[in-house]
Amino acid sequence: MKFNVQRIIIAALFVGIVIGIGFALYWFFFRTTPEEQFVIVDGVPIPIGELPFIGEGLPPGFEIDPDTGLPIFVDVRDTGELVGEPTETAQGGPTEVDRTIVGDVVGLLPSNNGKAQFYDRDTGLFFRINADGDIETLSDRGFPQVETVAWSKQGDDAILEFPDGTNIYYNFETDTQVTLPQQMTDFNFSYDGNSIAFEWYNEQDPDDNWLGVSSPNGAEITFVEPMGDQGAFVQPEFSPDGRYIATYSKGTGANSVDVIPIGQYGENFQSLDVQGRGFESQWSNDGKHMLYSVHSDASDRKPQLWLTEVHGENVGVNTQPLGLQTWAHKCTFDSRGVTLYCAVPRELPSGVGWFPEFDHDYPDDFYSVNLVTGKITLLAQPVGTRDYYSASSLVLSADGSSLLFVDGPTQDLFTIELQ
Repeated sequence: MKFNVQRIIIAALFVGIVIGIGFALYWFFFRTTPEEQFVIVDGVPIPIGELPFIGEGLPPGFEIDPDTGLPIFVDVRDTGELVGEPTETAQGGPTEVDRTIVGDVVGLLPSNNGKAQFYDRDTGLFFRINADGDIETLSDRGFPQVETVAWSKQGDDAILEFPDGTNIYYNFETDTQVTLPQQMTDFNFSYDGNSIAFEWYNEQDPDDNWLGVSSPNGAEITFVEPMGDQGAFVQPEFSPDGRYIATYSKGTGANSVDVIPIGQYGENFQSLDVQGRGFESQWSNDGKHMLYSVHSDASDRKPQLWLTEVHGENVGVNTQPLGLQTWAHKCTFDSRGVTLYCAVPRELPSGVGWFPEFDHDYPDDFYSVNLVTGKITLLAQPVGTRDYYSASSLVLSADGSSLLFVDGPTQDLFTIELQ
């Protein structure tokens, strides 16, 4: 009898210890913190950024070709004729667009202090559209004929590239500028604004071509990786957490490319196996996902959007097509990483994926993609004084009330009101 009591006591202690350890593991590693944000989908709370619409079988935008038995892309949009009277706000049909700036706009950026900011080549000045929709100058200092503008994420400073190869770092808050070496190009700011990634080209010696990092004013230049003659396949772009500074796309076949993330310190990161060519990408604002576009035989060589996880050890996890054919640079994320907004050509010819420079030759409609449910929604078919509109760049205002885009054929800036 005594032996049985001891066994019961020992068993009870063992169960108590297991429960205690389980609770401790839950509390410290799996418990949901108050800061974690959720959205409700079909009555179920889901952490923002996850993709519950991913499941078994073919993903959205694909079906099996009965002749070959292989997956092929299927356009999931309704691309019918514009029907109904234009509305002032986007309601899923013909929508009036407001020509906000008649000029030659480059460097469009969402503004923390308003709707957007940009550079206008016609005046040589930088402007901001404030929260009331009024246009105001960011600085009285003019910079004639800027070719490209690389902004910091905060919008307080930028690097300006000129046609003659001159590069200028300019701080709008302090009204200071620094001339950077002409060998530097293709700049990208880190998310905290403290560093830049760039490409360095020596025209006399391709063995002296590098991917590098430095402070925004060009101090403390560090050459990270030699590029040789592969610069066209290197894309400087900081990940939000600063772990990656660029990607290198190495072709592995007619319909595949190996995308290798590059860090600052020679790390050997896991690569991303991408099914297509013509890779271009951008990060979601939460740093958990990468949006990219590629073309392949399955998409008739038209650019197709994909979303994948690239954070921590999850590189290339949950890779999914989004069911839209457009280029990644014609899209923008909302601040939470829940919704993607894209300008999508109504029709694209076969093979156009090889020629992204023709992206503005085709009329665009504007769509949103809910990254939690996978739902694709037609927002607006732009209507105005032009026969058609095609966005070369696109941003969402800080308050989420409007989409602003640069029309590729004219370089004018237009606004679509979402609410």
